[in-house]
Amino acid sequence: MSILAEIYAKDVFAGRRDIEAVPAMFRDDARKALEELNIKAETQKQREIEAMEGVEANE
Repeated sequence: MSILAEIYAKDVFAGRRDIEAVPAMFRDDARKALEELNIKAETQKQREIEAMEGVEANE
């Protein structure tokens, strides 16, 4: 995966660009990178929820 595809994926993830605005030659790789970013974000979100539940349980 190219660095440019990752940069485009981060732009899409941040809402600064639509996936269709990514140049065609990078679009497939950008979609894959975007999928990875979404998985990482969901994992992070779940960790934060679990951490907050742990803090609340300890109070």
